[in-house]
Amino acid sequence: MIDHYVAEIWLSLKALSLINSQLQFEFVGDFLGNLQW
Repeated sequence: MIDHYVAEIWLSLKALSLINSQLQFEFVGDFLGNLQW
């Protein structure tokens, strides 16, 4: 039961990190796009 709980937390953190990195990538892309203008 504890292992299942830890697995749920780990998957949640992994998903959040993936979403966060995706948002940062888009933000950097927009920032570089604005610099070109």
